[in-house]
Amino acid sequence: MTNPGDCPLKILFLLVELAAQQYWRSVITFWATNHPTMDPRIRLVDFKFDVFSDNWNKIVDPTPVGKCVTDVDLSYGDGWTPDLVIVSCGGYEIEERYINAAKAAGIRSIACIDTWYGYRRRFTFRKQTAYPDRILVIDDKMIEEAVTEGLPADIMETA
Repeated sequence: MTNPGDCPLKILFLLVELAAQQYWRSVITFWATNHPTMDPRIRLVDFKFDVFSDNWNKIVDPTPVGKCVTDVDLSYGDGWTPDLVIVSCGGYEIEERYINAAKAAGIRSIACIDTWYGYRRRFTFRKQTAYPDRILVIDDKMIEEAVTEGLPADIMETA
């Protein structure tokens, strides 16, 4: 019999901008070091930043994801399917597509806001909102400001 901690947690990261790639590289490194059962895969929209160039080839998808991609497949050819999808939070339509694909597949999703502005625009696409299951924020002030802009308080928490 296996313990819950023995089962790998398969996490798919969709990272668009340089800041997101730099931030999540540190987080993924920390998590992988402290939680060896984590099984991450990373998809990058832009490879020009060279953030994941050294020793990351096992988990970084070598094919860049286009910002205008319409069909999102969360799985990989080796049968790997995520338990969790984490998207960067830049307000790009590709992030919305990954959030919606995760919801359609019954997979939980997370976004992390790391700056104190533009909360609602990060989740508004063609006048429609698309929220992940959880939005992680820096502090309670950020939650107050985001709620003032119309984000639902019940899906936000400080990280």
